[in-house]
Amino acid sequence: MSNDITGIVPVSTLTARTPQKDDSILIADQYKTSPEGLEGYLSPNRPDVGRNLVTVLGAANAAAAFAALRTRADAGNFNGLRLGDYIDVSSMTIDGSAISNSNQRLRFIIAGFDTYLNVGDTAVSSHHIVMIAKNCVLQKAMNSTATNAGGYAASELKAYLNDQVKTGLVNAIGITPKTVRRLLDNKTDWAWLAETVFIPTEVEVFGYQAWSNNKGYSTGSSVQWPLFSEFPQMRIANWNGSRWWWWEASPRTDDSANFCLCHGDGYAYCYSADNGSRGVRFAFLV
Repeated sequence: MSNDITGIVPVSTLTARTPQKDDSILIADQYKTSPEGLEGYLSPNRPDVGRNLVTVLGAANAAAAFAALRTRADAGNFNGLRLGDYIDVSSMTIDGSAISNSNQRLRFIIAGFDTYLNVGDTAVSSHHIVMIAKNCVLQKAMNSTATNAGGYAASELKAYLNDQVKTGLVNAIGITPKTVRRLLDNKTDWAWLAETVFIPTEVEVFGYQAWSNNKGYSTGSSVQWPLFSEFPQMRIANWNGSRWWWWEASPRTDDSANFCLCHGDGYAYCYSADNGSRGVRFAFLV
Protein backbone atom coordinates (compact mmCIF):
# COMPACT_ATOMS: atom_id res chain seq x y z
CA MET A 1 0.00 0.00 0.00
CA SER A 2 1.32 3.41 -0.93
CA ASN A 3 1.93 5.84 1.90
CA ASP A 4 2.25 8.82 -0.40
CA ILE A 5 -0.79 10.71 0.90
CA THR A 6 -1.12 14.29 -0.30
CA GLY A 7 -0.96 16.85 2.46
CA ILE A 8 0.45 14.56 5.15
CA VAL A 9 3.91 15.43 6.47
CA PRO A 10 5.89 12.46 7.88
CA VAL A 11 6.66 12.92 11.58
CA SER A 12 10.31 12.11 10.93
CA THR A 13 10.65 15.30 8.87
CA LEU A 14 9.37 17.62 11.62
CA THR A 15 11.86 19.67 13.61
CA ALA A 16 11.50 21.06 17.09
CA ARG A 17 10.78 24.77 17.40
CA THR A 18 11.95 26.99 20.22
CA PRO A 19 9.05 28.94 21.76
CA GLN A 20 9.08 32.57 20.66
CA LYS A 21 7.98 35.65 22.57
CA ASP A 22 5.03 36.10 20.23
CA ASP A 23 3.71 32.67 21.27
CA SER A 24 1.91 34.40 24.13
CA ILE A 25 -0.83 35.35 21.66
CA LEU A 26 -1.71 31.66 21.38
CA ILE A 27 -2.94 31.61 24.97
CA ALA A 28 -6.66 32.18 25.46
CA ASP A 29 -7.65 35.59 26.78
CA GLN A 30 -8.00 34.32 30.35
CA TYR A 31 -4.39 33.13 30.24
CA LYS A 32 -2.88 36.42 29.07
CA THR A 33 0.68 36.51 30.23
CA SER A 34 3.78 38.62 30.21
CA PRO A 35 5.80 39.61 27.13
CA GLU A 36 8.54 37.24 28.29
CA GLY A 37 6.67 34.41 26.52
CA LEU A 38 5.59 30.94 27.56
CA GLU A 39 8.73 29.65 29.26
CA GLY A 40 7.67 28.07 32.56
CA TYR A 41 4.35 29.91 32.67
CA LEU A 42 2.03 26.94 32.41
CA SER A 43 4.07 24.36 34.32
CA PRO A 44 2.29 23.22 37.50
CA ASN A 45 5.68 22.15 38.87
CA ARG A 46 7.12 25.63 39.01
CA PRO A 47 8.51 26.17 42.51
CA ASP A 48 7.94 29.92 42.34
CA VAL A 49 4.21 30.16 41.62
CA GLY A 50 3.31 33.75 42.35
CA ARG A 51 5.28 36.98 42.72
CA ASN A 52 4.70 39.90 45.06
CA LEU A 53 2.81 42.47 42.98
CA VAL A 54 3.91 45.34 45.21
CA THR A 55 7.39 44.65 43.86
CA VAL A 56 6.33 43.74 40.31
CA LEU A 57 4.25 46.90 39.92
CA GLY A 58 6.67 49.14 41.79
CA ALA A 59 3.92 50.10 44.23
CA ALA A 60 4.49 51.76 47.59
CA ASN A 61 2.13 49.42 49.45
CA ALA A 62 -0.75 46.99 49.06
CA ALA A 63 -3.39 49.68 48.49
CA ALA A 64 -1.27 51.25 45.73
CA ALA A 65 -0.80 47.82 44.14
CA PHE A 66 -4.56 47.21 44.10
CA ALA A 67 -5.10 50.67 42.58
CA ALA A 68 -2.55 49.85 39.87
CA LEU A 69 -4.25 46.50 39.20
CA ARG A 70 -7.61 48.24 38.86
CA THR A 71 -6.14 50.63 36.29
CA ARG A 72 -4.65 47.69 34.40
CA ALA A 73 -7.88 45.70 34.56
CA ASP A 74 -10.03 48.61 33.37
CA ALA A 75 -7.81 48.87 30.30
CA GLY A 76 -7.73 45.10 29.73
CA ASN A 77 -3.95 45.26 30.11
CA PHE A 78 -2.70 42.06 31.76
CA ASN A 79 0.83 42.20 30.35
CA GLY A 80 3.43 41.14 32.89
CA LEU A 81 0.86 39.57 35.23
CA ARG A 82 0.71 35.86 36.02
CA LEU A 83 -1.61 33.42 37.67
CA GLY A 84 -0.63 33.11 41.33
CA ASP A 85 0.83 36.63 41.61
CA TYR A 86 -0.23 38.06 44.94
CA ILE A 87 -0.72 41.07 47.19
CA ASP A 88 -0.29 40.74 50.95
CA VAL A 89 -2.66 42.86 53.03
CA SER A 90 -1.23 43.55 56.48
CA SER A 91 -4.53 43.65 58.35
CA MET A 92 -8.30 43.71 57.92
CA THR A 93 -11.20 44.25 60.29
CA ILE A 94 -14.28 42.13 59.66
CA ASP A 95 -17.38 42.53 61.80
CA GLY A 96 -15.34 44.18 64.54
CA SER A 97 -12.61 41.52 64.62
CA ALA A 98 -9.06 42.41 63.56
CA ILE A 99 -7.32 39.91 61.29
CA SER A 100 -3.60 39.89 60.54
CA ASN A 101 -1.66 38.30 57.69
CA SER A 102 -0.12 35.62 59.89
CA ASN A 103 0.30 32.36 57.94
CA GLN A 104 -0.49 34.32 54.75
CA ARG A 105 -4.11 34.60 55.85
CA LEU A 106 -4.56 37.86 53.93
CA ARG A 107 -2.58 36.98 50.82
CA PHE A 108 -4.78 37.51 47.75
CA ILE A 109 -3.69 35.78 44.54
CA ILE A 110 -4.61 36.11 40.87
CA ALA A 111 -6.91 33.25 39.82
CA GLY A 112 -7.97 34.35 36.34
CA PHE A 113 -8.18 37.13 33.77
CA ASP A 114 -11.55 38.15 32.26
CA THR A 115 -13.03 34.85 33.45
CA TYR A 116 -16.53 36.35 33.58
CA LEU A 117 -16.28 38.83 30.70
CA ASN A 118 -19.63 39.06 28.83
CA VAL A 119 -21.16 36.42 31.15
CA GLY A 120 -24.53 37.01 32.80
CA ASP A 121 -28.16 37.86 32.20
CA THR A 122 -26.78 41.39 32.48
CA ALA A 123 -23.34 40.94 30.96
CA VAL A 124 -20.20 41.56 32.98
CA SER A 125 -18.91 44.13 30.51
CA SER A 126 -15.70 45.37 32.15
CA HIS A 127 -12.31 43.69 32.00
CA HIS A 128 -11.30 42.25 35.35
CA ILE A 129 -8.86 40.16 37.36
CA VAL A 130 -10.19 37.39 39.61
CA MET A 131 -8.45 37.30 43.00
CA ILE A 132 -8.94 34.81 45.82
CA ALA A 133 -7.49 34.45 49.30
CA LYS A 134 -4.63 31.96 49.25
CA ASN A 135 -5.72 30.54 52.60
CA CYS A 136 -8.79 30.59 54.81
CA VAL A 137 -9.41 34.13 56.02
CA LEU A 138 -11.98 33.03 58.56
CA GLN A 139 -14.06 30.11 59.81
CA LYS A 140 -17.83 30.33 59.53
CA ALA A 141 -20.89 28.16 59.03
CA MET A 142 -22.75 28.33 55.75
CA ASN A 143 -26.01 28.57 57.72
CA SER A 144 -26.92 28.57 61.41
CA THR A 145 -29.00 25.43 60.83
CA ALA A 146 -28.22 22.29 58.84
CA THR A 147 -29.96 23.24 55.62
CA ASN A 148 -28.99 23.92 52.04
CA ALA A 149 -32.47 25.03 50.96
CA GLY A 150 -32.25 27.73 48.31
CA GLY A 151 -28.59 26.94 47.67
CA TYR A 152 -25.71 29.34 48.23
CA ALA A 153 -27.76 32.37 47.14
CA ALA A 154 -30.05 31.91 50.17
CA SER A 155 -27.23 31.19 52.62
CA GLU A 156 -26.23 33.29 55.61
CA LEU A 157 -22.60 33.10 54.48
CA LYS A 158 -23.42 34.73 51.15
CA ALA A 159 -25.12 37.62 52.95
CA TYR A 160 -22.22 37.95 55.39
CA LEU A 161 -19.63 38.10 52.61
CA ASN A 162 -21.48 40.84 50.77
CA ASP A 163 -22.03 42.90 53.90
CA GLN A 164 -19.51 42.68 56.74
CA VAL A 165 -16.69 41.10 54.73
CA LYS A 166 -17.13 43.50 51.82
CA THR A 167 -16.91 46.48 54.18
CA GLY A 168 -13.71 45.17 55.74
CA LEU A 169 -12.19 44.30 52.37
CA VAL A 170 -12.88 47.70 50.81
CA ASN A 171 -11.39 49.46 53.83
CA ALA A 172 -8.28 47.26 53.64
CA ILE A 173 -7.52 47.35 49.89
CA GLY A 174 -8.83 50.80 49.00
CA ILE A 175 -11.00 49.80 46.03
CA THR A 176 -14.52 48.41 45.66
CA PRO A 177 -14.64 45.03 43.90
CA LYS A 178 -16.48 44.81 40.60
CA THR A 179 -19.80 42.97 40.42
CA VAL A 180 -19.86 39.39 39.15
CA ARG A 181 -22.98 37.62 37.94
CA ARG A 182 -23.13 33.83 38.17
CA LEU A 183 -25.86 31.31 37.32
CA LEU A 184 -26.09 29.18 40.47
CA ASP A 185 -27.93 26.08 41.63
CA ASN A 186 -30.69 26.79 44.16
CA LYS A 187 -31.61 23.10 44.60
CA THR A 188 -34.80 23.10 42.53
CA ASP A 189 -33.72 25.38 39.69
CA TRP A 190 -31.03 27.93 38.92
CA ALA A 191 -30.93 31.71 38.99
CA TRP A 192 -28.53 34.56 38.27
CA LEU A 193 -26.91 36.11 41.33
CA ALA A 194 -25.01 39.41 41.55
CA GLU A 195 -22.18 39.54 44.11
CA THR A 196 -19.03 41.48 44.91
CA VAL A 197 -17.41 39.15 47.46
CA PHE A 198 -18.01 35.45 46.85
CA ILE A 199 -16.69 31.90 47.06
CA PRO A 200 -16.15 29.66 44.01
CA THR A 201 -18.44 26.79 43.06
CA GLU A 202 -17.36 23.16 43.03
CA VAL A 203 -16.90 23.35 39.24
CA GLU A 204 -14.86 26.57 39.50
CA VAL A 205 -12.44 24.75 41.81
CA PHE A 206 -12.34 21.16 40.53
CA GLY A 207 -13.65 21.53 37.00
CA TYR A 208 -16.37 18.89 37.49
CA GLN A 209 -19.40 18.00 39.59
CA ALA A 210 -18.72 15.58 42.43
CA TRP A 211 -21.34 16.19 45.14
CA SER A 212 -23.26 18.90 43.26
CA ASN A 213 -24.55 16.85 40.33
CA ASN A 214 -27.99 18.49 39.98
CA LYS A 215 -28.68 18.13 36.24
CA GLY A 216 -27.16 21.21 34.58
CA TYR A 217 -28.13 23.48 37.45
CA SER A 218 -24.93 22.79 39.37
CA THR A 219 -22.69 23.87 36.52
CA GLY A 220 -24.69 26.91 35.46
CA SER A 221 -22.23 29.51 34.20
CA SER A 222 -19.23 27.97 36.00
CA VAL A 223 -15.94 27.04 34.36
CA GLN A 224 -12.84 25.93 36.21
CA TRP A 225 -10.67 28.87 37.17
CA PRO A 226 -7.30 28.98 35.38
CA LEU A 227 -5.42 29.05 38.71
CA PHE A 228 -6.82 25.66 39.72
CA SER A 229 -6.50 24.04 36.29
CA GLU A 230 -2.90 25.12 35.72
CA PHE A 231 -1.69 24.98 39.32
CA PRO A 232 -3.94 22.37 40.99
CA GLN A 233 -1.89 22.46 44.19
CA MET A 234 -3.32 25.93 44.80
CA ARG A 235 -6.65 24.40 45.86
CA ILE A 236 -4.96 23.43 49.13
CA ALA A 237 -5.57 26.07 51.78
CA ASN A 238 -4.36 26.49 55.35
CA TRP A 239 -5.89 27.67 58.59
CA ASN A 240 -3.32 28.75 61.18
CA GLY A 241 -0.64 26.75 59.39
CA SER A 242 -2.61 23.49 58.98
CA ARG A 243 -4.32 22.27 55.81
CA TRP A 244 -8.00 23.04 56.10
CA TRP A 245 -11.43 22.41 54.54
CA TRP A 246 -13.07 25.36 52.83
CA TRP A 247 -16.58 26.03 51.54
CA GLU A 248 -17.74 26.17 47.92
CA ALA A 249 -20.89 27.85 46.58
CA SER A 250 -22.58 24.56 45.64
CA PRO A 251 -25.22 22.68 47.66
CA ARG A 252 -24.99 18.89 47.76
CA THR A 253 -27.61 17.54 45.37
CA ASP A 254 -28.92 14.42 47.11
CA ASP A 255 -29.52 15.75 50.62
CA SER A 256 -30.94 18.80 52.35
CA ALA A 257 -28.16 19.62 54.82
CA ASN A 258 -24.77 19.74 53.10
CA PHE A 259 -22.73 22.13 50.99
CA CYS A 260 -19.70 21.20 48.89
CA LEU A 261 -16.18 22.02 49.98
CA CYS A 262 -12.55 21.35 49.20
CA HIS A 263 -11.13 19.00 51.81
CA GLY A 264 -7.83 19.85 53.43
CA ASP A 265 -6.38 16.71 51.83
CA GLY A 266 -7.27 18.10 48.41
CA TYR A 267 -10.35 16.13 47.38
CA ALA A 268 -13.94 17.17 46.67
CA TYR A 269 -16.18 16.66 49.68
CA CYS A 270 -19.22 18.09 51.47
CA TYR A 271 -20.30 18.91 55.01
CA SER A 272 -23.27 20.04 57.05
CA ALA A 273 -24.12 23.70 56.49
CA ASP A 274 -24.14 24.49 60.22
CA ASN A 275 -20.50 23.51 60.81
CA GLY A 276 -18.78 26.68 62.00
CA SER A 277 -15.21 25.41 61.73
CA ARG A 278 -15.11 25.18 57.94
CA GLY A 279 -12.89 27.75 56.25
CA VAL A 280 -13.80 30.66 53.97
CA ARG A 281 -11.53 31.57 51.03
CA PHE A 282 -13.36 34.47 49.52
CA ALA A 283 -12.79 35.95 46.09
CA PHE A 284 -13.51 39.21 44.27
CA LEU A 285 -12.98 40.97 40.94
CA VAL A 286 -10.50 43.83 40.57
